[in-house]
Amino acid sequence: MNIIWSAEAKYTFYSNRNYLLHNWSVVTAQKFVENTLHTLNLLIKNPYLGKYKMDLKCHVVLISKHISLHYQINNDCIVLIIFWDNRKKPQNQNL
Repeated sequence: MNIIWSAEAKYTFYSNRNYLLHNWSVVTAQKFVENTLHTLNLLIKNPYLGKYKMDLKCHVVLISKHISLHYQINNDCIVLIIFWDNRKKPQNQNL
């Protein structure tokens, strides 16, 4: 299974990492990156690991307590859509 990063996924990944780096610590930012890489490795082995959200038409898996990864499965690819900060208002946006 290949992983494809959307522009939004790249942007939100680095935004979250930079926020943690500047407002928390290097260790916390590094833990976020490690959790993301671990989760991506799990998704390669089991793409249906995340919970499917009918309203968003994508799968969602927790990266940390505060950040979820939204992704879709297209043929033999996992398309990363966005890294969502769970502290924001509930999603009612189209992804």
